[in-house]
Amino acid sequence: MNTTANTAASRPGTANAARSAEDNPSLHPGRELCYYFKPTHTFLAHQVELGNIKYDTALEIEVEHCTMTRPAISLRASYSDKHAQAGQYNRYIRNWEMLEEEVHSNLENDANGVRMWSVKVSSNNPRILGPKAQPEALRKARLGAFEIILSWQSAGGGSRQQIVLFSKLNSLRFPNPPDVVEYLVRTLAPARSTRFTVYARELPSGLGCRGALVNAEQEGAPEGRKPTGVEKLRGESDKNGQIELVLPFGVFMATAEIYRGGPDPANPEVSSGHAKFDVHGQLLKSVCVPVCPPMAPGQVRVACTWAEFPHEESMA
Repeated sequence: MNTTANTAASRPGTANAARSAEDNPSLHPGRELCYYFKPTHTFLAHQVELGNIKYDTALEIEVEHCTMTRPAISLRASYSDKHAQAGQYNRYIRNWEMLEEEVHSNLENDANGVRMWSVKVSSNNPRILGPKAQPEALRKARLGAFEIILSWQSAGGGSRQQIVLFSKLNSLRFPNPPDVVEYLVRTLAPARSTRFTVYARELPSGLGCRGALVNAEQEGAPEGRKPTGVEKLRGESDKNGQIELVLPFGVFMATAEIYRGGPDPANPEVSSGHAKFDVHGQLLKSVCVPVCPPMAPGQVRVACTWAEFPHEESMA
């Protein structure tokens, strides 16, 4: 007889009650619950979609974490090795330090050290602690708390927003700091991406090059970088020789190629060209790539092209 299964079956509401407890807003009045691990919590993504968070929006991450001394009579210590007293550590402090490092390494800057988001990180700021009726000097972090709050001023002079990315008081567990930051990078990515039009023009006619294969590669992008889900880096140009890509901020090299018939069907001629450009929120969003047919040895061809900002271009 399976006692565990029968016990669970006799209490069908237990699992649902545990899930709903995580969503209890009473511990965070006035704040939207938007847990990083819950796909159904979409408030942050919706704010990005509405344009309330822009690429230059200043973010603030505040953590409320328990500061009680451990071990104590009723509070146990954490252990990196539960069989050795030497492995004792404070898990609240450890998680705070990990989160702070992750924010600085992977949210404030990208893998190449390039600035991404303006982020201020702090812990146990009296402004977010309670009880609110007390003067700030008397407010304290709650016992067992590890609460992660994200706040920002909505773009265009809107109100200040606060969301709860994680609540240990509600979930009764600790967060995984790398997952918290990865969630923020992924969810905020559309605010740091833009639609960018590439025009492929044939030489020497200057007409739009239909069916050109256009591929944009970001310079310095680390190998194995996870896509954000909003990017469109490649495709085929339309009848006017243009294609609209969706590119994250950074320096890109766009290549346009088209295969044509030649004397040898097994080796079609390839016309191609390249353009290097920068994608940023304050720049206009189009560039022209000259698509040049193969040139004879020693031949030099100069193409006058255009863009809405300075860029570099070359022909194969």
